Amino acid sequence: MNIFEVVPANFFSILASKNKSIYYDCLKIIYDLYDKKMGFDVTRDEAMEELVDYFDMSPDFVEDDEVTQTSREKANYVLNRLAQTGWLVLETDNNYTELVSFRYYALTLLEGFDRIATPKEEDENDYTVFEYKGYLFSIYSLLTKSSNEEMNIVLNQVARLSLEFIGELKKINLKLRDYITSISENTGVRELMEKLIDYKTQLVDKSYQRLKTYDNVDRYKRRILEKLEQIYANDLLMEKLIGWHMIEKESSREEAEFAVTRSINDTIDIFNNLDDLMNEIELKNKVYVNSTITKIKFLLNNETDTLGKLNYILKFMTTNKGLTEHQLMSKIEPLFTISQQQALQVGSLQSPKIFTRPITNSSLTIKDRPSDLDELQKAFLEAYNSKFSEVAIKKFVDMILSKTDSVKASELVSSKVDSDAITRLLYVLVYGTTNDGYHINKLSEKYETDKFLINDFEIRRR
Repeated sequence: MNIFEVVPANFFSILASKNKSIYYDCLKIIYDLYDKKMGFDVTRDEAMEELVDYFDMSPDFVEDDEVTQTSREKANYVLNRLAQTGWLVLETDNNYTELVSFRYYALTLLEGFDRIATPKEEDENDYTVFEYKGYLFSIYSLLTKSSNEEMNIVLNQVARLSLEFIGELKKINLKLRDYITSISENTGVRELMEKLIDYKTQLVDKSYQRLKTYDNVDRYKRRILEKLEQIYANDLLMEKLIGWHMIEKESSREEAEFAVTRSINDTIDIFNNLDDLMNEIELKNKVYVNSTITKIKFLLNNETDTLGKLNYILKFMTTNKGLTEHQLMSKIEPLFTISQQQALQVGSLQSPKIFTRPITNSSLTIKDRPSDLDELQKAFLEAYNSKFSEVAIKKFVDMILSKTDSVKASELVSSKVDSDAITRLLYVLVYGTTNDGYHINKLSEKYETDKFLINDFEIRRR
């Protein structure tokens, strides 16, 4: 695929302008800010603050088509310009906070530019860039198969690989968002199918599938965290790490202790936050696949579905504005044609006359209604509501949990269980999602009697 089929037409225009060095500096500033963030976005205020500081030190920025005088005006102009040319995405979240993030291809290009512009240090020669599929396994192997004497080098590589892994997750997230955006941009079945196939081969097979199978986060996360926490709790090993850092970086003990402690804590934070990042990727994957399939189904209903026909008519009229009215109608008219059959006569579709008479209002009465019916109905509802109300269920659970911290549903029923017991358990499940006194844990076991089979669950005190 040609690069210009991926990036917008004016994508490289800012790098060919007279202010190309300033634009690149601004991209690097936002890139560095984005790289330090644990999440997928930075706020517009954070980006503006960094750019304003930059323009305070670099006043030589003039655009012919825009009057920019203050540093804030320059920063605002550059931010909007980078979004217009396809380097950045500006959007607003559910809390009305303005966010800034990169297009996935922009992030990849900036990383390439950074490698070209920044020569490797001598101590990086031993570092090998792992393929995506080896990130977690490599981190796990380094931590579990290395001796304490190698831990200084190992921790540096673990920290670097962890940041590389987060970078890969960010790329997947950015590309997923672009795929979701493309749903509204592509209006044909063929284009949507091609995009879905491209998504399968380029993103799912190469990245997402590995995250869900042999490079699964849950497979290594717990053991990696345990090893990092063991290192942090080992006072003797920590002293060695601090000593090695003091010699290598020629720093004071305070600086070395801060650097070693921060490196380990930052890596621990990365793995503690992986679940949130994975959940966001999982959600966007489902949104894209489901939305694309739904739109394809909608478009494929053109021939038989009324809504599909209307969609076809509107699309045809908007894309063929150069045709005359006669030409348009000749294409659209068959959709409205009613076939004339032999059993019908010309006048058979006429509506027959309907003779009506005025409707007089009359009240509905019930004969022989028991005088105490309302009282019985009220008593029944009060008894039912009080028996299975949220307050009653909470009292029931509190009574059970007053003697123990947890109990299984199977322990509350027997082979001679009545319908009230089953109903009460159902309400325990329903109210358990909102009650702050107890919560429900699903169990894999099943409980069977001669009358019913249930998936067992545990009721546990919060």
